[in-house]
Amino acid sequence: MKEFIKQFSSIALENIFRELPNKITHSFNDLNDIKIPKQMYPIFYGSYDWHSSVHSHWLLVKILRNFSKFAPVDEITKALNSQFSKEKANGELRYLENPDHKGFERPYGWGWFLKLALEINLLAKENKDAQAWAKNLEGIADFFVKEFKEFLPKMDYPIRVGTHFNSSFALYFALEFARFKKDVELEQCIIESAKRWFLNDKNMQTLEPCGDEFLSPVLMEAVLLSAVLPKDEFKSFFVQYLPNLDKKEPRTLFNPVRVSDRSDGKIAHLDGLNLSRSWCLKILSNFCDEELKNILRENAIKHFDEAIAHIEEDYLGSHWLGSFALLALDVELK
Repeated sequence: MKEFIKQFSSIALENIFRELPNKITHSFNDLNDIKIPKQMYPIFYGSYDWHSSVHSHWLLVKILRNFSKFAPVDEITKALNSQFSKEKANGELRYLENPDHKGFERPYGWGWFLKLALEINLLAKENKDAQAWAKNLEGIADFFVKEFKEFLPKMDYPIRVGTHFNSSFALYFALEFARFKKDVELEQCIIESAKRWFLNDKNMQTLEPCGDEFLSPVLMEAVLLSAVLPKDEFKSFFVQYLPNLDKKEPRTLFNPVRVSDRSDGKIAHLDGLNLSRSWCLKILSNFCDEELKNILRENAIKHFDEAIAHIEEDYLGSHWLGSFALLALDVELK
């Protein structure tokens, strides 16, 4: 773990201040609206794109909270004090509140920001710097909470792809935040949406991997339901949802994916699929009997090992893969 944390810290500290190359998602309405990334996103301009910058920042906060003995604490704290200033946070909020940017980063960036906000709030229980960060970023968190509450009731159908538009991934993070904040309205909105979309799914087949996925649609849906349903209800659901896991079916879920070209940003997503499968498999193993638990955990290790050696191979992967690796490493196994 020590070497991983050192590696992830180094990557993220470099990336959050690296403005270029940058892939922006922005609606231009006139020539005055053409700006460089740092002018649009005063905090989250680095790490190639907005959402990757958010989870690079999450990675550093998570390391401070849980793995500080392995990390350059002073350097991380100095960087985050610079990034999470009130002035920069207000700049981010101005961008988000612009009506022309409605739906920006929905839902992936929304979920990741609430994941970041949750981590900062947890760290703030014992860290004065984080208390200031939480206060400065509170308006952005409130904005995304409001957006989720407005959006989910009119979202009749889920999005099941294994990329940024996946509904389950964002809602899993948002649900964690809602429960921490005791926001019953947001929690119920997420629970009702998840049940409406997924509760009748049975004997799921999978077409993954697709060529640019970094999430497993089938496993991610199950992970969300594991957080939505009472434990016994989820166990009953899961047995019907993937009834042949003990036979290692669907087979594709037990085969780590191959990445043919890590300099291609879309193909490089597949390293993330291996890591996110590892994360999901560990979470789901906590709801299984001993035999299946061992099968899933062995499979999680196999997927993790397939990807971890490559996270610095090319910037198109390194700017974001560390966060998914830490998600997989940090699952509490029961």
